[in-house]
Amino acid sequence: MTNTTATPAAHNDFLIRGSDRLARNPDFELIGRDENMRQVAGILMRKNANNVLITGPGGVGLSSICMGLQASKEKENTPFDIVGKRFFWLDVDNLFSSGDPAQINDGFQRALKTLSRTPGTVLVIDDMKDFVEAARNNGCTHLINALMHAVRSPDLQAVIEVRDEDLDTVIKCHSDMQELFTLHDVKEPDAASLRKIVDKAAEGLSKHHGIVISPDAISAAIEMTRKYRVRDPGLSRAQPERSLTLLDRALTSYRLEQHAAPRGLRAARRPAATASGLKSGPA
Repeated sequence: MTNTTATPAAHNDFLIRGSDRLARNPDFELIGRDENMRQVAGILMRKNANNVLITGPGGVGLSSICMGLQASKEKENTPFDIVGKRFFWLDVDNLFSSGDPAQINDGFQRALKTLSRTPGTVLVIDDMKDFVEAARNNGCTHLINALMHAVRSPDLQAVIEVRDEDLDTVIKCHSDMQELFTLHDVKEPDAASLRKIVDKAAEGLSKHHGIVISPDAISAAIEMTRKYRVRDPGLSRAQPERSLTLLDRALTSYRLEQHAAPRGLRAARRPAATASGLKSGPA
C-alpha cells in the first residue's frame, strides 16, 4: 500500500516552515552569534533594502543565523517585529528535481503565491549559488526575475546565504540584487565565542560517540586548528567547523582502536583457549 500522507515539514511541496525546520534539530541553540542575529534582525525591520544577503567562509555557520532567528521567536526579549515574521525555507533540491522547466516554474510560482498571502513572510534560501545554477541549468533563469519581483512587494522578504567564493556569482545574477539586498558578512567567531560554540557542539559529539570530552581536549582542538592550516578539505574550512571536525575525527579514531578489542575480551579468550588445549595467540 502506498503511503499518501504528506510530510508535516513540507508545505506546498517546496517550502519548509521555520517551526518544522527547527523541530528537525531539537538540540539547536545559537551560541556566540548574538550580534550577527541582531544585525540581521535589524535589516529585516528596515523599510528599504530589507532583504539580507548573508555571506561568509564555508564552515562559519551561515545557516545557523536564520535558525537562531526562528528559535528566538519563543524568547521574551525578541522584538515583536521578528516574532511576527513567518520564516520558510525553500527546498531547492526538491524544486528542481524533475528537470522539467514547466514543472519547476509552476512549483516556484505556487510557492511565491503561498508566501505572499500573509504579510511579514520571509523566504530563506540556504545556498543561493545552488539556486542560481539550477535555474540556469534547467532553462529557468526567469525564476531569479520572479524572486526579485516578489521581494519588491511589502508582503515578502528574503534571506539568501552564499559562501564568500560564490558571492560575485550571486550578486551578478540580477541587476537589482544590490538595490534590494543588504550584505551581512559573517566572520569567524572570536576566541571567547569560539570556545562557547565548540563547548556546546561537543555535547552532541560526546553523545554520538559515547565518550566524555575533557575541557583540555576541546582546548587542544581549538589551539591546533587556529595555529595550523592544512589542505585537507574537512580541516581547511572556517571556524568553528575546523575544531569540531578535528574533535569528531579524534573520537572516531579512538573508537576504532578501542572497539576493535573491547576491554576484557582478550583476557577472557585466553583462559578458554588454554583450557581447550589451544595455543594462545593474537586475537
